Amino acid sequence: MSTPHRQIQPGRRLKLDFNPYYHTVTHMKTTLDLPVDLLTSAKALAVRRRTTLRALVEHALRREIAPASQLEADTSDLFEVGPLGIHRLKNRGVTVTSDMVCQMIDNADEEDLRDVRDQKKS
Repeated sequence: MSTPHRQIQPGRRLKLDFNPYYHTVTHMKTTLDLPVDLLTSAKALAVRRRTTLRALVEHALRREIAPASQLEADTSDLFEVGPLGIHRLKNRGVTVTSDMVCQMIDNADEEDLRDVRDQKKS
């Protein structure tokens, strides 16, 4: 199956994009050679966490290359490990509703909008 080509009208020139910074690569495919037992364990963990193997590997790599200052922060009083092995906030006796979360998001959006407007004024 061939890809349809854009027809150029007679007398018009096709403009080509030669800017090397216009197209940025945000993801890259690669091949990893992993031991079978490690791959099997990683796939099983991804299923238990209801995520993908790709997301699990990406998270592990980001955690591994994070600056030491981020890793040394003591967050034991904030987080606990849930039943699926995922860190979650500890229960502090306050019920958070979706309306509360939506309100916080709206407030943050309004603050961001104000910041952008202030930057344009200066």
